[in-house]
Amino acid sequence: MFKSKFNMGRLVAAAGFGMALWATNAAAAGVSTYSVLEGWVSSVGGSDEATPQNNTFTGSENGQRFNSWASFYIPAGNYQSATLTLTPGSYGELGPAVIGLFDVATPMSALLNTFHPGVDVFNDLGGGREYAAATFYDQPLSITLNGRALADINAAGGSYFLIGFTNKTLNAQPIRPEGVMGSGIYISGNGRNQTRMELDLGLAAPVPEPSTWMTLGAGLLLLGAVARRRRPPQLKRALAALALGAGVAVLPAAHADTLNFDSVDPAFLWDGDSVLSGGYAFTGLFVGDPSDGGGLVGAVIDGSDPFLCSNMACPSNNSSHYLAGLNDGKINMSSATAGQTFHLGSFDAGFIGHDFLGSPEVSGVLWLTGTRADGSTMDEYFALAKPDFGFQHYQTSGAFGASAFVSISITSFSCDFDGDCNAFNSNQAQFGLDNISDVAAVPEPSTYAMLGLGLALVGVAARRRAA
Repeated sequence: MFKSKFNMGRLVAAAGFGMALWATNAAAAGVSTYSVLEGWVSSVGGSDEATPQNNTFTGSENGQRFNSWASFYIPAGNYQSATLTLTPGSYGELGPAVIGLFDVATPMSALLNTFHPGVDVFNDLGGGREYAAATFYDQPLSITLNGRALADINAAGGSYFLIGFTNKTLNAQPIRPEGVMGSGIYISGNGRNQTRMELDLGLAAPVPEPSTWMTLGAGLLLLGAVARRRRPPQLKRALAALALGAGVAVLPAAHADTLNFDSVDPAFLWDGDSVLSGGYAFTGLFVGDPSDGGGLVGAVIDGSDPFLCSNMACPSNNSSHYLAGLNDGKINMSSATAGQTFHLGSFDAGFIGHDFLGSPEVSGVLWLTGTRADGSTMDEYFALAKPDFGFQHYQTSGAFGASAFVSISITSFSCDFDGDCNAFNSNQAQFGLDNISDVAAVPEPSTYAMLGLGLALVGVAARRRAA
C-alpha cells in the first residue's frame, strides 16, 4: 500500500516538473499571411496601380524593364523564420530566370492608386537589401528569407511589409526593343488574377511569465519532497498548500478592461504613429488617396476643445479625449505585449464629417477585421450615424467577442445620400472611437496547464492515508 501511494506521488511530482518544462519550452507556433496588394513598376516610372492579385510581370518588354512588388500585412509578433510560397509563371522564350527579392524603402502610400510612382521606385524595387534569390519558372516555390528580411518583418508588426522583385537574368542582357516580344516571369501565376502569395512566419518561443517560473520551482520542490518515503501529515498539508499556491499564481485576471484615451495628450497621428492606452497600442496606417500627400491618418481629440474640430463635423456628445481615424486612415489595435492575444466585446463610435454641409442618417460604416494568431481573419461591420447623433454604443457579435485576436484593424466607409458607401478613395471616411470595453488578454495554454496541475496536486497530497 505504501509503495502504491509513493509511486503515485512520484508520478504527480514528475508530471509537475515535466509540464513546467513544457510550459517554458513550448513549440513555437506559426502565422500565415497572404499578399494584399501587388503590381509592377516600369523603368520609365509607370505602373499598373496597386490591386489585389495584380499583374506582377518582372522582365523586359517594349523597350522597358519591369520590377514588381507585393505587400503583406504582418500581425504583431516576434518571428524567428519567414518562408515565401508562390507559384510563378513564365512569359516569352527566356525560360527559367533568377529573381532577386529585395527590401522596399518606398512607402506603401506611394504605390497606392497611382500610375506614375516614378523611376526611383522602379530602382528601389530591384536594389537595396537582398532578402533571397531563387530560380523562377512555372513550378511552385518555397523561398526562405534571410535575417535581413526577418528584422524588417518584425519591425513591420501591426503594419505592412513589402517585397520587391527583379529579374537578375534579364537585367544582365540588353532590353528587348520596342515591338519585339518580351520575356520574363510573372511572380505568382500568369497575367492578372494570379494566385496569392503566402508568407509563413515562425513565432519565437515566448519568454515565460514569472508565474510560470514559480510553478517550475514548485514542481522541483514537490519532486524532492515526495521522494521522501516517510513524511508527517504537516508536510502533506504543506505540499497541498504549495500546489494550491502554484495553481493560484497562474490564474488569469478575472476582469476585463475598458480603454479610453483620457490620459493621452491630444496629438495628430501620421502614417506609422502609435498611441498607448491601457496596455494596447493603436497604430495609424495611411491607405487613402495619395494625392492628399500628408499621410495624416488620425488624431487624439479633446472633445471639450472646439478648435480641434473647427473644420470638421465631430460627434457632439463626447467632451473627453477620444481616438479619431481621419482621411480614410486605418487604425490597428494590438497588445503592447508582442504576440499577446485578446478579446474585444464593445465600444463607442461616431462618424466624423469632413465638413459642415450635412450628412445622411447613416453616414458611414465602421469595419473591424480581427486577425488571429494563425493568420485567419474575421470581419464585422457597424452602421455609423451622422455626427449630429453623436457617439453610439456598439456590441460585437458573440463569435467576434469570443475570438482571440493578435490585432484588430479599424477603418470605415463614407456613405452618401444615395446610400452608396466607399472606402480608401475619398479621404472622407472618418470616425471617432472611445470606451473600448470588455477587452481582456487571453491566457497562454500553459497557464491553464499549470492551474490544472496545481489542482491535481492538491487532490493527491490531500489523501490522508499513509502506508
